[in-house]
Amino acid sequence: MGKVLHDTSRLTEEYRSGVRRLTDFTTVLNIVEFPKALEFSGLNILYPTRVDYSLAIQVSKDASLPATKFYIDAYEYKPWAEVER
Repeated sequence: MGKVLHDTSRLTEEYRSGVRRLTDFTTVLNIVEFPKALEFSGLNILYPTRVDYSLAIQVSKDASLPATKFYIDAYEYKPWAEVER
């Protein structure tokens, strides 16, 4: 099984269901949208780089979606991406 990158809606769903431990990943942008996610133990937080933002701009051409969605898409698009713990 690959690495799981949770978006804000998934973090919210897990939190509301009473889950307090996630050993997967999210972005700092999702944390900004849902700060209670900081209460999860084991959750790894990814911080966007300049390359991530450049890819997000490419992915977002002619679209109107939340910024965090573009960052997640850009991250998943990067074939060389390796998540550090």
